[in-house]
Amino acid sequence: MGTARGTTLVELVMVLSVIGLLLMLAVGEGGRLLDYQSVHLAREEVAGLVSQARMAARIHGGATLRIHENGLSVLLSPTGETLESRDPSHLGVRVVPRVRIPPADLHFGPTGLGRAASLTIDFERGSVRRALVLSSYGRLRRDG
Repeated sequence: MGTARGTTLVELVMVLSVIGLLLMLAVGEGGRLLDYQSVHLAREEVAGLVSQARMAARIHGGATLRIHENGLSVLLSPTGETLESRDPSHLGVRVVPRVRIPPADLHFGPTGLGRAASLTIDFERGSVRRALVLSSYGRLRRDG
């Protein structure tokens, strides 16, 4: 007589446990990658708005970039008209300007140079945190 071939319940549970563990690790890394990509995209949206503010300042004789604590970034003309707006919070990213009293304003004169102190903005989602430093001269530095 031949022996019966098959898997036991213990073997099946072991295989499913290993597969579950591997899936858990893959999903955790995927979530962190999504956090990183969202933070990177939000930071680049605001960096692009800074470049637009410098250009708008040259065209309109001045511009203000206003960054609210809820993440909304607004580009204003010297007359207070909204020229452009971005809201990185739709990516699930928290935008935190390092100022005491939000909103944070960065003013650009007719030459496209800033007329205020430098400003650092933190972008956070999950365990990922990156900073964007805006100098008063309009230069950008990406930290992290």
